[in-house]
Amino acid sequence: MAVSVRFDELTGLGAAERAQMFELLQRHFHGVDPQVFAADLREKSHVLRLFSAGGDLSGFSTLDYRMTEVAGAPAALLYSGDTIVDPAAWAQTSLGPAWVAAVFDLHASVSPGMPLWWLLLSSGVRTYRYLTVCLRSYAPADAERFDPVAAALLPGLACDRFGAAFDRTAGVVRFVRPQRLRAHLCEIPAHVANDAAVRVFLQRNPGHVDGDELVSLCRLCPENLTGAGRLALRRGRAALAVSS
Repeated sequence: MAVSVRFDELTGLGAAERAQMFELLQRHFHGVDPQVFAADLREKSHVLRLFSAGGDLSGFSTLDYRMTEVAGAPAALLYSGDTIVDPAAWAQTSLGPAWVAAVFDLHASVSPGMPLWWLLLSSGVRTYRYLTVCLRSYAPADAERFDPVAAALLPGLACDRFGAAFDRTAGVVRFVRPQRLRAHLCEIPAHVANDAAVRVFLQRNPGHVDGDELVSLCRLCPENLTGAGRLALRRGRAALAVSS
């Protein structure tokens, strides 16, 4: 059972800790290359890690937080990198809330008052569904949740980040060496099969089984959090405080 979370700058992680992350990712994705993984980590600024009671790594999520310009105005841009939680730790929900808290608190400490945009890649439906749980509006989305401002900004930000790998027409990223979810993570859970978010994801990213990644964009701010998102923020801060 996973019982603790840590949020760290990636520059502080040693070779053994990075190797643990690679091994966990390789267990659940096809096509994970050590050189590509190492290069990807060099482009990220922080990592949130989930640990079991015995101290084993149960999950992690990397991210890159940087200052930039969005629509000609200063803003902060958050890009989510590799994210994986071992299925054995799915009953433990600390990683998601801790991620919300870590990101909000990082932004408040670095650039309070500045807009914060989240650029997310989803290779599987579980990642995309997290938007629907925590956020009121984003893009792409169904009509109820659709954010036209995010939709207008998304292509430019995705092109800047992913270059030729971004298919503007399809709204997905196709890497030369994609990481594909293994079969046990590709299955759509029965209890969410008819969920609106699942329908959007499958419609917008039919090539997800081949490693295509759907690009999403949303504004991260208290006003855009759902009730569940606000609860996650409180729970995440408590989890990080206990683990610190």
